[in-house]
Amino acid sequence: MQTDRCGIYVIEQTGAGLAYIGSSHRVSARWYAHRKILNKGTHHAPRLQHAWTKHGPDAFTFSVLEECPRDQLLEREQVYLDAFQPAFNVCTLARSRAGVPHSDEVKARMRASMLARPPFTAEHRANIRAKAASPETRARKVAALTGRAVSPATRAKISAAHVGMKHSPEAIEKLRARMTGQPPNPRSIEAMRTANLGTHHSPETRAKIGAAKTGTHHSLEAIEKMRTASRGRVVSPETREKIRAAHLGKPLPLEQRAKIGAAHRGKRESPATIEQMRARSVGRPANPKAIEAMRAANLGTRLSPEAREARRGKPCSPETRAKISAAHIGRHPSPEAIEKMRAAKLGKPRAPRAPWSPETIEKMRRSALARWAKRPATDAG
Repeated sequence: MQTDRCGIYVIEQTGAGLAYIGSSHRVSARWYAHRKILNKGTHHAPRLQHAWTKHGPDAFTFSVLEECPRDQLLEREQVYLDAFQPAFNVCTLARSRAGVPHSDEVKARMRASMLARPPFTAEHRANIRAKAASPETRARKVAALTGRAVSPATRAKISAAHVGMKHSPEAIEKLRARMTGQPPNPRSIEAMRTANLGTHHSPETRAKIGAAKTGTHHSLEAIEKMRTASRGRVVSPETREKIRAAHLGKPLPLEQRAKIGAAHRGKRESPATIEQMRARSVGRPANPKAIEAMRAANLGTRLSPEAREARRGKPCSPETRAKISAAHIGRHPSPEAIEKMRAAKLGKPRAPRAPWSPETIEKMRRSALARWAKRPATDAG
């Protein structure tokens, strides 16, 4: 039976022709309430209560006469009351207390009655918990709440009621066990992301998050998802500056350096990336520590024959030659560097030099003639 049916119902005693007619916007819930009160012997319809007590629940049937909108319930119920004149109904006029507030005296009596009840036993609590956790109950709750919009005022009340509340460790562990293995809800993720936009964690919260994540490692699937989500995202200059300031003075451990080196080994930047890096570095002063770190890292390394062959035949542009020349003006190799270069050349056979081109020979001849023409007069003859 659906929980959201709205209409006119009838409780009929089988074979006797006696009935009780009512209306509700939740028919199944109303039938459950009737049975509960009848089994307790406190129903408001005395004739129906007497017949129920005498013949038992099996002698009665429950059915829905008509489904109708909520605003037409009383009108349609009155039609059936006039047509059938059921014997179990005490009142022949259809009426409802929906929306009628209780007086303070009635509220006080209801409260005193609830307080006088004995507490639930452990067995009763376990039965309620088991019934609430059943798949059928969960399905009915989901169906009843699906599509229901909560007003902003109700949201504010719920939020105010939960301010300052914290789950116990047992409740946190139960929630974690319940959520383990469940696929994430895209709507919930989007709602949380929207709610957290523009919010900033306090230093205490940041410290707690950092302590909780210390030693944890992302799976390969999570890393790939983060990489896909970040691809094409432009980082603002303010965010870049914050990241740079946060990493200043934090040396990377050797293991992380080795991982970064292994991940970048064999990778080549695209021309667009190289141009972006070049434009970003223009005008930026050189970092002495970074220069020293690169020099120490490159000591003892040599280019492979493939790299040497790839570089051979690639002349530098005039701008690059001018920059190299300007950078070396006034610089002299130290005696140690001269000795290292001399020792490195010892024992190496000189490669055969290619024959000079006619253009080179002509340039050399003109240069020698120019020097001869500029010789001092005392050298003549």
